[in-house]
Parts: sequence; C-alpha cells; structure tokens
Amino acid sequence: MHNPINIQTDGTLVIKEVSDHFFGVLLPVCTASILTKILDPSVPWITLVGFRSPEACRWIERHLPPLFDPSRRVESVTVKYLEMDVSLPTAEFLHLLHLFLDQGVDLVQADRPLPPSLFLDALKPKSKARVYREVGIVLRFYLPHPHEHALVTSPSREILERVVAAFHK
Repeated sequence: MHNPINIQTDGTLVIKEVSDHFFGVLLPVCTASILTKILDPSVPWITLVGFRSPEACRWIERHLPPLFDPSRRVESVTVKYLEMDVSLPTAEFLHLLHLFLDQGVDLVQADRPLPPSLFLDALKPKSKARVYREVGIVLRFYLPHPHEHALVTSPSREILERVVAAFHK
C-alpha cells in the first residue's frame, strides 16, 4: 500500500491515476477520526489489513494448538508478532473508531468480506482495479501513523471525488 503520490502543499487535493483505472489521493495530515467523513455507511464491510493485537498474541499463547508437532503442544512458545486481516461491519468499526485514534490504520471498505485467499499487498498495480471491483472493494485508506498524510485509493474516481469533498466539509 505504499504508493507514493506527490504531496500538494497548497491545500489542493489532487486525484491521480496511479495505475490502469486505479486512482489515489493523498490527504493532508490527519488522524483516523477522518474516517467518520470518508467511509460510506451504506457500504457494509470494513477489513482492517495487517491488524496487530497484543491481546490476541497473549490469548493464542494461552490456547496454543500444536504448531510444530501435531501430536503435542510445545509450552515454551512465545507469540511475538501476529498480523491478521479482520473483517467487521462498517457500523461496528465506526463504533470502535475511538480505539484507533492514536495509531495508524490500513483498511478497505467493501460490499462484502474479502476472500480469505486474497492478499492485497501481493496484487500487481496493473491488476488492482480489476481485483478490487471483482471482490467489491470501493476504497482503501492507509494512514501509517496518526498526524501523517493518509493515502486513499479506489478503482472509482467518483468515490475519491466524494472523499475529497467530504474532507473539505
């Protein structure tokens, strides 16, 4: 998700075609709170991409299934880093948004949960627009850290025009 787009310093938000029929706009410095203006409540699903949870790591350590040898569990295993894609309804995500205000966020909004075998970061730029349309993704929002620029991408210029208009409200 690390597609560079030139930063506009005059406050103008410019939608650019970053690859074939795939568009992006770099938002000014913001926090995840901007998602209340950007996300479309009528699009039912959010998938948090590469979500990390220390609580999930601790839970997995306590309930660790056999990882290496199917016949026994190794008790001395420590789960240090666990990353997952998590899908939840848009309304539920917006209810939990306050938990994301002090961190970066990488998410997609889609018409349905993403297929388990889809790894967004493995998509080639040339195929992103097609795949996003096939699986119902309307936009991706990437904010690496709070108070940085956020990148919003979509296979639809019209959706990004709506994002730009919402950002200025």
